[in-house]
Amino acid sequence: MGGTDLRRRAGRAVVLRRRHRARARDLTRQLHGVVDIPWDLALEVHAACDLPRYTTMCRAHLPGYDALSPYCKGALFSLVLNRGASFDKQGPRYAEMRDIKAAIKRGDLARVPALLRSMKRIWKGTPDEKGLSARREKEAQR
Repeated sequence: MGGTDLRRRAGRAVVLRRRHRARARDLTRQLHGVVDIPWDLALEVHAACDLPRYTTMCRAHLPGYDALSPYCKGALFSLVLNRGASFDKQGPRYAEMRDIKAAIKRGDLARVPALLRSMKRIWKGTPDEKGLSARREKEAQR
């Protein structure tokens, strides 16, 4: 299978996964050990597609993103990669996202780590709590 065809199929699988998580999870388990995506190709797709896409989201939704330190940009990039650029969404689930955007706009970067930690409440008592709480903590330490 050529690289272009594999990239097209990988892109389609990502869309499938986002729309149909449970079905995609089952399919992933079935294909484990059957489908092998070479590491170099995965890195190429990540660098060519994911990095520019999520960097553009950060720039569009976070005023002053480019002026932030590399560590701060990395933490926010990770946040957007995981939660989307949901800085303008309403509801309690997105309160910290809105507050992060406001803090950055005001130049109050010292507030951001506490807001990242505060997000842990969202996953409390869920199967994802341990992993997502650890991820937010790592972002807050940046």
